[in-house]
This record gives sequence, C-alpha cells and structure tokens, in this order.
Amino acid sequence: MTRIALVYPPAILDWPAQTLMTYHDTLGTAFVGDAQAALSTAVKAAKQV
Repeated sequence: MTRIALVYPPAILDWPAQTLMTYHDTLGTAFVGDAQAALSTAVKAAKQV
C-alpha cells in the first residue's frame, strides 16, 4: 500500500500566482494582481491558518 503525505498549510500559499480564479467565478472573471498575498490575507482573515 502506498501512502501519500499531505502537506497542509502553507503548501498552497507557497505557490506563486498573479491570477486567481475560484470555482464560482464566471468565465473571464478572475483576480489579477498579487494573488498570493490576496489569498494569504483571505485565509488568515477566515482563520484557516
């Protein structure tokens, strides 16, 4: 049996990003800018980290 180690957080927050789309965004709609900082701020505000 193969075991996969899950790395949680900040694995996703380590990814560089300039554009961010959520599952609920419509086509052509996305956040453009420092997506990594915006995501980090949102996650901390929601107390998920």
